[in-house]
Amino acid sequence: MTYEPVPLPDRVQMPPEASLESVRAFRDYMRRRHSVRDFSDAPVSREVIEACIETAGSAPSGANQQPGISSRSAIRQ
Repeated sequence: MTYEPVPLPDRVQMPPEASLESVRAFRDYMRRRHSVRDFSDAPVSREVIEACIETAGSAPSGANQQPGISSRSAIRQ
């Protein structure tokens, strides 16, 4: 198998000042996050579940090989 990088057409280039502002905002946001180990029985819409699966399926993987499962098969389960 040969690795061929995939171009990133939606890559955003920012000036240094905007980049610093953006990374600080993200850092501050991440500092407010927390893990939840208590779950609710409140219903979750199918659209939210599909969006979560789609997002997880687009996460980077080793050499961008994406060995995961397809969104549709995960939703059916």
